Amino acid sequence: QLTEWRPGPDTLLFVKWRGIWLASEHDIFWTTRQRDPTSQAGRFVAHQIEVVGKHFVGDRFLIDGGVVFVPQGDFLRRTPGPTAEPLSTYTYLALTLFFGNPAIREARPVGPGSGVR
Repeated sequence: QLTEWRPGPDTLLFVKWRGIWLASEHDIFWTTRQRDPTSQAGRFVAHQIEVVGKHFVGDRFLIDGGVVFVPQGDFLRRTPGPTAEPLSTYTYLALTLFFGNPAIREARPVGPGSGVR
């Protein structure tokens, strides 16, 4: 996680980065089924950068949304396959309804490592 900002007790905003690597140069990147038969394309597949916002509404609802950017790494640029675009972008929006005890909000605070993702 690169940075986290809590503008209020019910809101969390954060930016996260991950690198995606193959275990070895001989592996296949299963998502796109790309493989380098020469093993010269390298192991680095892509970066994954997430910008996420989470906000509790009352005691039972959590709104969670974000955007994910995936710029290609060496492996995707150097192997033939369906990933012609240098940057893939994904967005999502989710609404979670907590059933049962309204105190679940205190038991599951918003944030990384809290179980509410």
